[in-house]
Amino acid sequence: NVTTVHDLTYHYYRKGMPKAVHLWEEERALRHSKAVICISENTKRDLLKFYPWVKDERLHVVYNGVSDLFFPISSIQKKGFLLFLGNSQMAYKRYDVAQEVARLTGLELKTISGVASYELNRLYNEALCLLYPSDYEGFGLPILEAQKAGCPVIAQRCSSVPEVIGPEGLMVAHDTPKRMAQEMADIVLQLKSRPLESIVKAGLENARRFSWAKTYEKTKQ
Repeated sequence: NVTTVHDLTYHYYRKGMPKAVHLWEEERALRHSKAVICISENTKRDLLKFYPWVKDERLHVVYNGVSDLFFPISSIQKKGFLLFLGNSQMAYKRYDVAQEVARLTGLELKTISGVASYELNRLYNEALCLLYPSDYEGFGLPILEAQKAGCPVIAQRCSSVPEVIGPEGLMVAHDTPKRMAQEMADIVLQLKSRPLESIVKAGLENARRFSWAKTYEKTKQ
């Protein structure tokens, strides 16, 4: 058996029976696997934190890829709204921070969940930027989707985000939700007042580091 572990979210953010069942399944899978794939170095660190008995030589970091369905559309002009992706009911995704950024900047916030890839690509192309204030991510796929579509990303510097967003990524340090929102708002206003070409180019170059072809080859190995 080869098991892929995406994140350790249930350890941090779930309670009761759902957590108990998930952790039982998770530990059983780890004990019966010859190899374990983690989708980021951060997930690997978390796994060893909660399951220190897993031998390091069994662990392999294989990053996710990003779909070619995301790309810049030259005919689309930026419309200046802020984009938030994900379930706003999950507190750790920090929808409250995204809302505060919208309030501070006076810009529209579009919250998206469960749309088709072609529609999501259009939204990435139209948005001024993607807000990604999440407290925890096993990987952070929307970061790469947005970058590949030519959309700047502003994220919280935590968990796997620095691995994925790249060395030139726009990140703010976690302090308090209010302060994080203010720092993100400051960056948004900077983006609004200057050309985006260099940021878009850096994002496109970063996204090229990841592909499903690479994921496939490393998983096969």
